[in-house]
Amino acid sequence: MQQLQKFEAIGRLAGGIAHDFNNSIGAVMGWAEMGCDETKPGTRLHERFERIRDQAVWAGKLTSQLLTFARRQMLQPREVNLNTLIEEGMKLLHRIIGAHLDVVVHADPQLAMTLADPTQVEQALMNLCLNARDAMPEGGTLTIETQNVVIGEEYCRHHPSGKPGKYVMLSVSDTGVGMDKATLDRVFEPFFTTKEMGRGTGLGLATVYGAVKQHEGFIYAYSEPGSGTVFRLYFPVLVGAAAPRVIQVEEPPQKGTGTILLADDYEGIRESTREMLLALGYEVIAAKDGAEAIQLFKLNADQIDIVLLDVVLPSHSGPEVYSQISAIRPGTKVIFASGYTAENAVLKSAIQKGTTILQKPFSMSRLSRAIRDVLVEKLPNN
Repeated sequence: MQQLQKFEAIGRLAGGIAHDFNNSIGAVMGWAEMGCDETKPGTRLHERFERIRDQAVWAGKLTSQLLTFARRQMLQPREVNLNTLIEEGMKLLHRIIGAHLDVVVHADPQLAMTLADPTQVEQALMNLCLNARDAMPEGGTLTIETQNVVIGEEYCRHHPSGKPGKYVMLSVSDTGVGMDKATLDRVFEPFFTTKEMGRGTGLGLATVYGAVKQHEGFIYAYSEPGSGTVFRLYFPVLVGAAAPRVIQVEEPPQKGTGTILLADDYEGIRESTREMLLALGYEVIAAKDGAEAIQLFKLNADQIDIVLLDVVLPSHSGPEVYSQISAIRPGTKVIFASGYTAENAVLKSAIQKGTTILQKPFSMSRLSRAIRDVLVEKLPNN
């Protein structure tokens, strides 16, 4: 229980840091993308903007890992069969894991469905497999297994993080060097690593832990020096059929027309987003907090096509702002921008209804796609 409380405290700290960094990274990414668009390909200046953009994307992935550990990552859950995700993951895994390892998969053909974000589960699986590879430098066997399990009260007495119920178990085990108890006790802490300097961030297992917990599941690890390691991930069972997976493809930004009310209290990202919207062809009315956003909407309600609201705003939150805007003009189209998954009940309800959420940091192409998706939704013949 002390370990769980420690993880909760670290998670809150990591989530707050990642939220603030996402705003800064988003501003850098926006300015870099516009620099790429405004410079001639092949020039030194264009190449430098590209490198800045690429580094911003990489930094965004690090904050994404922190948010996953902190359980504040924006999930896109679907009804999935973990066997299908493993099958898809193996295509990539075989290319990067090396020929010196034997990979064995035991998939339960009667595996139940679970409600999960496919991307998060695949990343967790990949992190566990890459850690297993590093634990077997001289070769060995990597085993991946799925199974339907029922967790009872007796198990939970020995594993405090578990809860009784029906679960889908995903197990990843290796025949590698193993870990002693002191190392095992810290294995899910962010930034803790046994690897030498420069090989890994220490976030891999922390993100696995966070992803499983955010899915209302739990994780158990067992290891002994010289006897290998096993990680068992438990996801709650869902009754139903697997929904088809839709993979979003990054596409070039497309210009449009219309007026957008933008509200964000962080000046850097407000200005970079404003410039991106102008570059995409939109008129922009910018507000620095919730109260100003409401006032500007009242003054310009007839010409505003979309409101783009940060979830966390001074004076009024994004969902509160939208509630008042909807009272002024029902049916106003909205996009919420978020640095992390919100605890706000109104926003959660909006997500369940299909409201568009733009996860920070976002690129110009993702911004463009979100706007177009919102503009065409619920229109005739669409």
